[in-house]
Amino acid sequence: MSISSTRLLLINSSAELSTSFSRRLAKHFVSEWKSRHPDVQVIDRDVGKTPLPHIVQSSLEALRAPTPIDQLTSPEAVASRKLSDELLAEWRAADTLVFAVPMYNFNIPSTLKSYLDHCIRMGETFSYGEKGVEGLIKGKKVFVISTAGGASHNTEMDFQQTYLKKLFSYTGLDEDLTIFNVGKLLFPDAEASAEAGKQEITAHIEKIHGERI
Repeated sequence: MSISSTRLLLINSSAELSTSFSRRLAKHFVSEWKSRHPDVQVIDRDVGKTPLPHIVQSSLEALRAPTPIDQLTSPEAVASRKLSDELLAEWRAADTLVFAVPMYNFNIPSTLKSYLDHCIRMGETFSYGEKGVEGLIKGKKVFVISTAGGASHNTEMDFQQTYLKKLFSYTGLDEDLTIFNVGKLLFPDAEASAEAGKQEITAHIEKIHGERI
């Protein structure tokens, strides 16, 4: 199976910079991907290490309306629009997106929420038509590496996946979406669970590249 990949966008969101399991598994994913696409360019957007500002009033002016940037009413709104345009340019330029997402209090980190708030814009990532919402960011392979200390994945306590699946369906990023669930990342199961997660990632990458049936 032939898969072309020239640019991978990695979005890390863990506040833990040194011992994060989501970061470790994302690093493993990128290593496996690069071994099959040695010329791929990897863009690292680390919102856990360098958080984006949360949405405030000036952000709403910049992100809600299709007002030309030279007609925005404040420097803060202009800065917010420029940041959003930069993030969306990264989405559009990448053929592969990898979200490394630890579960915090049954949901995504607030840093990732702020990042996504800057990316979800009517007329840019979605539009409304006769059939309802249409996603405008299409043709991407999207991988979510979801990690949790307990076994909350796919239970009534898992608001993380419900939120991400719905949000991605608005943008078109759900066209080719794979979610890796890696739970039980607490002592004494942590290392075994992390290793199982790495094996699952490797197996899936092998499968979609036609290396195993």
